Amino acid sequence: MEFADTTVIWTTLKELNIPIRRVKKFDNHVLVIYEDSHNNLWIGTDYGVFILDRDKKKFTASFDELGNKEDTGTCNEIIEDKNGNIWIALYGGGLIRYNLRTKEFVRYTSRHPQMPLKEDFLQSLMIDDRNNLWIGYNSKGIQVINERNEILASYENNPKDPYSLNNNIIFSMIRALDSKILIGPTEGVLMYLIRIRSVSPTIPYPNPNSPF
Repeated sequence: MEFADTTVIWTTLKELNIPIRRVKKFDNHVLVIYEDSHNNLWIGTDYGVFILDRDKKKFTASFDELGNKEDTGTCNEIIEDKNGNIWIALYGGGLIRYNLRTKEFVRYTSRHPQMPLKEDFLQSLMIDDRNNLWIGYNSKGIQVINERNEILASYENNPKDPYSLNNNIIFSMIRALDSKILIGPTEGVLMYLIRIRSVSPTIPYPNPNSPF
């Protein structure tokens, strides 16, 4: 196996002359970094979410100008859907949807009247090939929501069902190139060939079509 010559340069925000001290409560414990379609760099930390304008070399605290952890919470995931919505998973703060065009945001929690979450402690997010949002919870499995904020499916572990999730803590999810869904709970990796038509209580596991 051959590798091309590569030069890796490690640097810091300070060396890039980015004034992070001007942002109140900026937390150096970075959990997630995401670049959106408008070339904004989103930084998810233990004290909420910050946006880096790379042209102006300036950080802005999102949704709360003071960057209060009580209002934004720990950020575990940031993704963008096909409609230009940024989705932010907060541990204890629920789910935030931010539209890049209108600059409007909505927070969803377990108490939201139209789209209640299963709990407010989110670990992971994913957008599938149909632009559905998959929400991975800290103790409640998975919830799948479409573009109209309708709940399509809800998956949890059922000890009596060998084809259900093996664990309700969902740390990571990703859509593979063949549209299969890879799910990372606390025990192993699950593969699921998604065919969502209605709400279903379980994910077939192990999947008979899986190469694993």
